[in-house]
Amino acid sequence: MKQLSSVLLMALFVAFGLKLNAQTEPPLHGIAAKLLFIDYGTPNSRDSLKISNGLEVAYIRNISPWLNIAIPGKIGLATVNNNDERTTFGSVDAVLQLQYAQGDSRFIPYALAGGGITFISGEDAAVQLPLGLGLNYRVGENAFINAQAAYRASLAEQRNNIQLGIGLHFRLVPNPDHEIPPPDADHDGIPDDLDKCPDIRGVASASGCPDRDGDGVEDAADACPKIAGSPANGGCPLVNAVPQTNDTDGDGIANDKDECPNLAGLAVFNGCPDTDGDGTPDKLDKCPGTPGLKENQGCPVATSIDSDGDGVTDDKDECPNIAGLIPLLGCPDSD
Repeated sequence: MKQLSSVLLMALFVAFGLKLNAQTEPPLHGIAAKLLFIDYGTPNSRDSLKISNGLEVAYIRNISPWLNIAIPGKIGLATVNNNDERTTFGSVDAVLQLQYAQGDSRFIPYALAGGGITFISGEDAAVQLPLGLGLNYRVGENAFINAQAAYRASLAEQRNNIQLGIGLHFRLVPNPDHEIPPPDADHDGIPDDLDKCPDIRGVASASGCPDRDGDGVEDAADACPKIAGSPANGGCPLVNAVPQTNDTDGDGIANDKDECPNLAGLAVFNGCPDTDGDGTPDKLDKCPGTPGLKENQGCPVATSIDSDGDGVTDDKDECPNIAGLIPLLGCPDSD
């Protein structure tokens, strides 16, 4: 047992030394499954005991081109006392596999060493130390036929055993072309970092925000969210260039809905114009030719405006749209 322990420690030391000195590659994951042939007779000088069978499933992690770590789990029937009685067993191991692999070589031999816990029905759990050899024969880019032989030294009396296994080993290699998509909380196809409305499904033409009428103006900023219009007109339709029989001014708004049926205007102002584009329709704008503020009835705040050019500023001109005389506060004296 001391010699076996020394060999095991030496194998572990060499394996970790190779891991530290070898040029590592991206880790690969793998799985393996094997049919086991288990012999408790030969190692314990009881040649009359028959060979039994079990099943092994293992997870394998590639650490470097020369080293794997394997976690095999096993279950089966063991002939440990006599041929008329087969006992259920199970085990879990941690094993190092020191392999010789060159590129895409077809044959990959390896040596293994490790330790594990074995549970035999009706007995206490016991530590077993596997030491063995194996071979992976490549049948595909990441698929192998696997054969393995291991001597398992047990710390329990008369429980040393030999296990032979044959099965398949698959490497699970991630697809290098697969890209993880960026976060998209509302699943509208527009990444959150580019989406103005990341929690509401929208369209690309509105920077990820809803646009029910599809005019490129998001609903929150669209004065006519259910009618396709122009961004230049707040999302509402522009003046229709083709006069209709019931649309005298040809602004696309029927006369019965047009508050200024003889003047082409905007839908947002019910058909009335806004000549200076200040958001105050001309009929309510005291300065229709000069952009101003709604709060100031469409006129600018500045007091230097003189709409009729008579030298009297509009704020002091009682007739701001008709040239007049200064003594008459900007009104004319026709006689």
